[in-house]
Amino acid sequence: MSVHHYWFDRWAEYLTVTLAENCSRCELGLNKVDKIRITLTPEHLWPSSFKVILDNGIIAPLAKSAAKEWDGSHPVQYIYKSPANIPMSVQAVDAIAKDFIKKARTLDPDFYAQSWSFEQKDGMAHLLWGLALRSTGRLIHKQLIHQGVELTESFNLQYFDGNNFQSFNYNEATHALSQQAQLYFRDKRIVKLLSELCFKHPENRQWLESTMQ
Repeated sequence: MSVHHYWFDRWAEYLTVTLAENCSRCELGLNKVDKIRITLTPEHLWPSSFKVILDNGIIAPLAKSAAKEWDGSHPVQYIYKSPANIPMSVQAVDAIAKDFIKKARTLDPDFYAQSWSFEQKDGMAHLLWGLALRSTGRLIHKQLIHQGVELTESFNLQYFDGNNFQSFNYNEATHALSQQAQLYFRDKRIVKLLSELCFKHPENRQWLESTMQ
């Protein structure tokens, strides 16, 4: 039986490649890409749709695909299967969380299960998910260039929930993670267990453990 992980760092990498692939399939013509707008919905953890805005202000059409929404967005096609196991929605059955909480409670009977939540904005899962989306925003520039897409100097990746643009601030997230750790993750063995579930790359595991000290 394979061991499943959240691996937010690998998820961000595969999400970057998927989004870049989807965007590169749009009809760009001779224009440069100025913005990519990703739609996030409160109930879903994976982006639901995207649109590419060119340097002339036009929304790039996607060949052989009608826009999904009135604003010209298209569904994201999950072309690359991620080795990570981020649930599709905040209310999906999360076997990884159940196993983690069970193990955490063997180490600390008073461990507060609600501290690990994708639904609560101050939950550790939600905070790490937001940082993974922030990483995608930083990685996608290089990936798009690798795909042969020309970008403007002001290019940026935007996350939009239908009403507001979403910002995932690094300092605020790390401060919140530290607060959560002080309240609920007092046993260092639980922190170690969590770092192995959340990150593939050793340097990211070390970062999380240091943040939670």
